[in-house]
Amino acid sequence: MVKKNPTVVKNPNQRKAAEMKLAGVGKFISNLPLIGKPAKAFGTGAKKGIDAMMELEDNPNRKYFVAGLIPGRDPDYRKLIREKGVTTKTPLQYAGAWTARSLGDLTTDESRKFYWRFNHPLAIADEALKGTVDPTKALNKYEIGLLGLAALQPAVAVTGAYDPTNIGQLGRPKGFKQNNPTQEDKTKTANPTTELFQRFIQGRTGRPLAYADAQREIPGLTKKRYANYLNFLYNNPDPLGKATGGFVKTTRENLQGNPEARFLGYPVTIPSVTSAVGGIAGTRLALKTSSQVTQTPITDPKTKQKSVQLDPPQFGKKGYGRFIGRGLAGGIAGSVPGILAGKLVNQALARSENNKQPPMHPYQ
Repeated sequence: MVKKNPTVVKNPNQRKAAEMKLAGVGKFISNLPLIGKPAKAFGTGAKKGIDAMMELEDNPNRKYFVAGLIPGRDPDYRKLIREKGVTTKTPLQYAGAWTARSLGDLTTDESRKFYWRFNHPLAIADEALKGTVDPTKALNKYEIGLLGLAALQPAVAVTGAYDPTNIGQLGRPKGFKQNNPTQEDKTKTANPTTELFQRFIQGRTGRPLAYADAQREIPGLTKKRYANYLNFLYNNPDPLGKATGGFVKTTRENLQGNPEARFLGYPVTIPSVTSAVGGIAGTRLALKTSSQVTQTPITDPKTKQKSVQLDPPQFGKKGYGRFIGRGLAGGIAGSVPGILAGKLVNQALARSENNKQPPMHPYQ
């Protein structure tokens, strides 16, 4: 976790002037009939909340990313205002303190950063990798990122966001236009640099080709499936899509006839999910069982519970290369079978869907 270098105003004259101004406003409000005492209690809570926020920012160990609008994300603040006598037993002060915290959150975009951080499937997968792949809890972000190439990249390749076999057209998926197509041929891009950025950085797939063009690339594509998929892309026909306003939506058949979900427009398929799970699990197992890891029995002094501490070889030391190489191999060994398992699930779902269809007349 990145730590924040606090930027606190140290000028005592400025702070004193601000406190005098607040005190004057508070005294005026407290003298008003009916609302005076509640407003004073609310203002007292807000002031205690501001004091707590400033004290926390003075702490050099304060985490850089602490969301105030998300429950449980700022336990330090809750503990500090409790020490100042602000609890649910003083509801008006409690409301004032958390109003101050919320305003502080809004002005610094702390909770919105949480949304920005997790508004993409790849960002969620990356956080899952960071939190679970390292059994030693000693690897740095660069080492985890390297292991992620083997654990997660095969999953990204089968999301449908790009086609890794279509190198000549910069990864354009079958049945889709380029993001920046030429007027003459929608499968060719007018701007390769922008195309690469939009496809591999922004995750854009482009719009579907016209039916006749898409069918040439996907021979099994039917008009009904094509129409249903367009309805899925541009509307929210499924219950999940309606409930989330299109934030997340699902369809039983994409252009290839496989189930697909869209998370803020980015495609997610069953093989991509099973591959990611298999890749992370394979990497973790490979690291945990490596002969290069030192196992040290430890006992918790408080709970007396026994456990084993895993210590990996350090960078540049003997066995480090074999340790990382084993993790990479474990990622591939887990992600590839995960893709195959996902494809088997797709086939099983397709068969069940076909069994639901009424029998066709022989001449049809």
